[in-house]
Amino acid sequence: MAKGKIVYQKSVAVEPNESITAYWFKHYLNPGVGLCGLCGNSGTIDTTATAISAAGVRAGGRFLCICPNGQALRNAGEHLDA
Repeated sequence: MAKGKIVYQKSVAVEPNESITAYWFKHYLNPGVGLCGLCGNSGTIDTTATAISAAGVRAGGRFLCICPNGQALRNAGEHLDA
């Protein structure tokens, strides 16, 4: 399996978490363009090259976003290879 690829596991119809969606809408939706300010509506976030602590520890990774697209991927059983 290729590193960093989205892996399909199963399809599950689950509604997005309303609390998380409300929090995302309030804090991370870019109203100027109507896109997620975290992932640009891709549903995935890659901080492998950018999340570095003050001590120089690389803390990043590849994650599913908290936006509705990321929630839909998560609820469908998707996961990201580290």
